[in-house]
Amino acid sequence: SNVRVLARRGVDVHARLHGYTYVGQAAACGRVRAVRWLLCDGGVHVNVRDEPTSQTALHHAAGEGHAPVAALLLARGAGTEGSDNNNFTALALAAIRNHAAAVDVLLAHGAAIDKVHSRYNVPALGLALVDAAHFDVNAPTGRGGQEAALHLAAIGGHTDTLELLLARGADAAQTATIGNTALHLAAAYCHVDVVHALLAVADARTLVAARDHEGYSALHLAAGGRG
Repeated sequence: SNVRVLARRGVDVHARLHGYTYVGQAAACGRVRAVRWLLCDGGVHVNVRDEPTSQTALHHAAGEGHAPVAALLLARGAGTEGSDNNNFTALALAAIRNHAAAVDVLLAHGAAIDKVHSRYNVPALGLALVDAAHFDVNAPTGRGGQEAALHLAAIGGHTDTLELLLARGADAAQTATIGNTALHLAAAYCHVDVVHALLAVADARTLVAARDHEGYSALHLAAGGRG
């Protein structure tokens, strides 16, 4: 690879360009061979961080959706729970851009699905599984931390990610701040595919019958939805 050629020409693979590591940039570009060489032959530490952002190569791979690179890094011992300067884990960054394959790889390697983001006070996965039209990920939520990943996937209409969360054990009956279940939220935002996915779970009758703190069922919200 070009990295190997340059290293043999005397380039210091441990150096940083404007504070950013070479392994992080290779991971961000999805360069599996370059990342492997830097780790295995170049002796670069798998958890080395960029100086400006405190991101590791895993943050970069996950945030750009490069699941094969993420898998390689994890196999080499990359940590899953480290946060960058904005308190995002690699899992949160993958979720922000709805990179389901990267999310799946991280969860398979034990990334915490319910780790709470210290600024927004919601689980890391829940930060980004929403459409920007309905949720400003850069603003404090002010929701008391009760919106789990499944709720925000429902708000955003991310059916694939919602199904992944359900398969990973997410509780469809869990309620959010005002007693809303994910079904309430999917119905309110008129995400029909998400509604169908939620009704496919074993306790669908309980979900349909559930009412929020104001007495509304999912059917009530669907009738007066925001779509």
